[in-house]
Amino acid sequence: GINAEYGVYCRDYKQNSTDRSAKPVIEKETVSTALVNGNNALGATVGKFCMKLAIDKCKKTGVGVVTAKASNHYGIAGFYGLMAQKEGLIGISMTIGLDPPVTTAKP
Repeated sequence: GINAEYGVYCRDYKQNSTDRSAKPVIEKETVSTALVNGNNALGATVGKFCMKLAIDKCKKTGVGVVTAKASNHYGIAGFYGLMAQKEGLIGISMTIGLDPPVTTAKP
């Protein structure tokens, strides 16, 4: 849950493994797609940036596909889908997990 993830974010800040001042930037884009460089920002910041961008693109062209790199743990994937739903759209959010889920006792 959110409490376990909060601990991950705090750990990352304390260890300086996440850049607190970083801002995501668009590296490449078309009218319907984009590649975002998260610049090692907090994953939730990057995730929200990407979904907002995908929503904007979808409203203009009918589809918005945005990928991110150089990001961190981005929290609850369903949150980003709900962002799209609130705009009357269908949103899909995925990640590749290299670490076990934060609530897993043993990998």
